[in-house]
Amino acid sequence: MHICYISNLYPPETIGGAEKYVRNVSEELVRRGHKVSVLTTAASDSGSVSSFNSERRNGVDVYRITPANMYTPIEHRDASPWQKPVQHIIDLWNPQIYAKFKSKLLSLEPDVIHTNNFGGLSAAVFTAAGAIDAPIIHTLHDYRLIDIRPDLFNNGEIIGVRKIMNPFRLFNKKIIEPHITQVLSPSQFVINKHKESGLFESTPCDRLKLGVSPSNSGEEINYVETDDFRILFAGQITKQKGVDILISAFEQLDQKDVRLDILGKGPEKEKLERRSEGDERIQFHGFVSEEELDRYYQLADTTVLPSRWYDNSPMVIYESYSHSTPVIGANIGGIPELIEEGITGELFDPENVKDLSNKLSLAHESFDKRMSENAHDWAQKNTLTNHVDQLENHYLSEMESK
Repeated sequence: MHICYISNLYPPETIGGAEKYVRNVSEELVRRGHKVSVLTTAASDSGSVSSFNSERRNGVDVYRITPANMYTPIEHRDASPWQKPVQHIIDLWNPQIYAKFKSKLLSLEPDVIHTNNFGGLSAAVFTAAGAIDAPIIHTLHDYRLIDIRPDLFNNGEIIGVRKIMNPFRLFNKKIIEPHITQVLSPSQFVINKHKESGLFESTPCDRLKLGVSPSNSGEEINYVETDDFRILFAGQITKQKGVDILISAFEQLDQKDVRLDILGKGPEKEKLERRSEGDERIQFHGFVSEEELDRYYQLADTTVLPSRWYDNSPMVIYESYSHSTPVIGANIGGIPELIEEGITGELFDPENVKDLSNKLSLAHESFDKRMSENAHDWAQKNTLTNHVDQLENHYLSEMESK
């Protein structure tokens, strides 16, 4: 089987979990003997708008092109404010992307096309894919079909389904939806939010949880004894991720034998570093390699997701469980679908600093190794192998019904 993935980013160009997911699944499918191609973007200084650059990464054929727009997905955080309105307009339907993707797909002749995050590529990838005689499966990682703000978050708060975006949703319903044969998402919450917005009313939708890479999910429990009670945050340091909430909750802990490790980068990092300068228990480590991330998961007694936004199905939870580390998460979006209270972790009221602080204090005072065992067992049931088994079934089913 030849599967072609369309993703706005692909490692080593990485911002979030979606592009890591595409890589992990692609490489697992290659190990199973399938042919896998990925159509993605290249940064302005490393790609071309006129043709795809090609490379093979761990058996996956990766084709990168620079979108003819104001900036590429990997560059969006450094873009000037005046560029963004122009970017949004072109990103509705980019004729360059349509022509180049259609031509490449016709030459590749895949059996299945699997679209993922497409910000920076525009809806044109779907019309280009629609010209190919192959089923198109789309995985929802965010809310880009509902709003130009794919996290439904602005000015420090959730914006929800805005009426002003009705024309935008109608455009997507008319241009994108007819080409999609099936919708997948790791979160039922995300599927429901799209249906509430009038999307995919007659398109088959299925919740398919992600999977943990076998390299992170061994048979032995990876519990490491440390002198301090270690609390971990791993992710982008943005307002919607709620790192400031975690720091406020942590600062209420009087214990000296607690430590907060914050991994990642983002626009809030410098401000929060300055704020935390007087507390030696709080350490910012910046962006770390995957090997270093594994080590921090193993050292952590709990991982915290203090999200303000409708988080989808955070890969951080899967990765944490794979290292036998329980998770304390905000009760919002798809997070509660992955945390069983008192079993694999705890939930707290979103943005409630006192509630989170109480959960951290309780975890410190009465740490239960059974939660680590439960987290490990959860990861064993939700492996990348199991996830790809189910993906293959979806692909074959759609090919048979095409």
